Amino acid sequence: MDKNLYNSEEFRIGIIAILAALLIAANEVTQGGVQGLISTYAYWVVRVLIESVFFVATLYAIEKFIPDTAHHLVVYAASMFISLIPFTLAITSLDLIVGLPELGLEQGGEKSITRFQAFGLELVYLFDNHLVLCLLLLLPRFLFSKGLKPDGYLQAGDTGQIRLFHESIEPPLEGLIFRIEAQEHYIRIITDKEKRMVLYRFSDAVREMPESLGMQVHRSHWVAYRAIEEVLKEGQKLQLQLLNREIVPVSRSFQSRVEPLFEPHPDNPANTKASS
Repeated sequence: MDKNLYNSEEFRIGIIAILAALLIAANEVTQGGVQGLISTYAYWVVRVLIESVFFVATLYAIEKFIPDTAHHLVVYAASMFISLIPFTLAITSLDLIVGLPELGLEQGGEKSITRFQAFGLELVYLFDNHLVLCLLLLLPRFLFSKGLKPDGYLQAGDTGQIRLFHESIEPPLEGLIFRIEAQEHYIRIITDKEKRMVLYRFSDAVREMPESLGMQVHRSHWVAYRAIEEVLKEGQKLQLQLLNREIVPVSRSFQSRVEPLFEPHPDNPANTKASS
């Protein structure tokens, strides 16, 4: 199996989901409230995997479209709440297929409630279980992403090299970092000698880069000052041409911050790139 698969976030999430399903199934078996050993394990594995797919898909979708300035805890909370709705619908359908009683509905009598009310009750009943599983599925991020943080930087005036993400990359990065690009839940690091994909949150990478070495110019792009060869402006469109001939777009929300950096002034960090 590809080594990158073992190191992927999806693989780790899948392992956690399956282990959680097996643990729940084993607990139900020991309590004696089951109709069959194999069917119990199969039911819980399918159920937890469905729940995991909805949560992870929602998380990746939100991270793709939400601004990078949004706090990661807000993103996680939104993913948990939003994914609860399709998960509840899917599990209700699954329970009906396998013949389990529909939660909250009583047949006849004054205490019977509507299906809409029953679905609301099921959302409430499933919320705590859903919350716990989502937190478990986020463990790879909390554990491995924390391990990716650098233990320090070399000063820009020394060699210009940044000890960035070195703990997570084997072999270590070669060359000077030109830019960092968001690729969904990965980042793409481009140096003057290589390109590398790393599992890392783009907003965290931007926050950890020294402000004296570069800046974010787009919701998906961070650029090192020393890598910029020319500023290209056509009407309202602003782009940066790098020393490796790549073109990086500058979004309108960042143009007011980028343009002043290239005005003639000895204190502007971007004006020192040619001599560094």
